[in-house]
Amino acid sequence: MISSKFNGRLLLAGIIAFGLMMLSWVMQGNQDTTLETIAWASASEDWQNVGMIRMLAMMLMLIFLAGYSAWAKSINEASTALSIGVYFALFGILLMWVGLITGITGFDLSANNGDAAAALIELSGTGFWFGGTCMGISFFLVGLSVFRQKAGNPTLMAILAVLGLAALVGNFVMWQVWLGSFGLGLLLLAYIGITSSTTDKS
Repeated sequence: MISSKFNGRLLLAGIIAFGLMMLSWVMQGNQDTTLETIAWASASEDWQNVGMIRMLAMMLMLIFLAGYSAWAKSINEASTALSIGVYFALFGILLMWVGLITGITGFDLSANNGDAAAALIELSGTGFWFGGTCMGISFFLVGLSVFRQKAGNPTLMAILAVLGLAALVGNFVMWQVWLGSFGLGLLLLAYIGITSSTTDKS
């Protein structure tokens, strides 16, 4: 079984991945349309650095998923709601990987095949959107389930559930709301990971 100390370190990977993803968006700059994104990718090789950083971020999200799953199972392995919440996180990260791969492929094709690049870049956005929705559902289900079972810190679990709900709703209304809620959720889980690491005596 994964110790709480090691598991806590795995949870820290989520907020690091979020920071790297934010860095990649800053490096890419602002493009309001798919055509602007294609023009940016075809103008230089900067998309390669952006893609490498995003790939590293998504690898860290896999590490986070391992910690997140182990942490949830350590609370109550028999809980159906917790299991479903973890599965939603798995689906979310898989969809984000689809978004990553199609996005990088679209960047690569932007100079030679604009139509294919546009289709792939739009598919990338869809993958990340559905992935973000699944992550919001996951945080909501896990936070609410642990809160109802009174198995963890009730305040932190209630906050996680609220952040998950805000991310879910925000993904349909305003992406900035999802971004802030998801980031805060990862930060909260990182805090749980830190406290698990420092209190573990094994």
